[in-house]
Amino acid sequence: MYALGLGLGSDPVDATQLRFVQESGLAALPTLATVLAPRFGWLYRTGVGIDPLRCVHAEQSLCIHRPLPSAGEVIGDLTVTDLVDKGPGAGAVVYFQRRLWDARDGALLATLDAAVFCRGQGGFSGSRDAPASAPAMPERAPDAWWSWPTFAQQAIWYRQSGDRNPIHSDPAVARAAGFERPILHGLCSYGIAAFVLLRERLNGDPTALRRLRARFVSPFYPGETLLIECWDEPLGLRFRCRSLERGVLVLDRGELNGQVASA
Repeated sequence: MYALGLGLGSDPVDATQLRFVQESGLAALPTLATVLAPRFGWLYRTGVGIDPLRCVHAEQSLCIHRPLPSAGEVIGDLTVTDLVDKGPGAGAVVYFQRRLWDARDGALLATLDAAVFCRGQGGFSGSRDAPASAPAMPERAPDAWWSWPTFAQQAIWYRQSGDRNPIHSDPAVARAAGFERPILHGLCSYGIAAFVLLRERLNGDPTALRRLRARFVSPFYPGETLLIECWDEPLGLRFRCRSLERGVLVLDRGELNGQVASA
């Protein structure tokens, strides 16, 4: 269901896509970890007055400690790791970490770190120093780029993996949040970029993707084409993503560390 929500299977002869959507020899994408035991919406149920319409996913990182099985049960926990107060009217950033264990043997499968920017909800006298971010992108032109068309109903499909925030499906809610129409989940774009890089630079091997992070900078709309730009660096891959139609940067400062295939 997760892989279908990313649009995998859209090319019925792409063996790498089929590996993640066909029951025969089924494999799990590493980014599946982003929707396992997620507690979607936990921040808005804390009772501290956070408005979900004023919050956006800001950053996401993933560290795979052991390849995800294609079937099984996981146990997850979630910890708030930092609060950054940008001042009254400016906003606040909530940093949190989620860990996933295999319920069968207790092995740690993945660690996920994320940040949510709460617009206009600062002023609580918290820390103002944000944790270190990924370095700026290389100044040279990308070494490669690929495009991935999304479909108009992609957010409706992707929300079946658990994130039912109506900002991705209800036009009235999306407009109230300041968007022209429902936006695609940031983690959907994140998963698409990871799959394309895995297919093009890691020989389609999900076990080769061990660390992944990116910053969400602008909304991406279902039906647009995601342009993935890639730099081959000594320590792995750097990437960013744009809306091809609007030329707007949607994911920035991306890093994927793995075994980079030779050109």
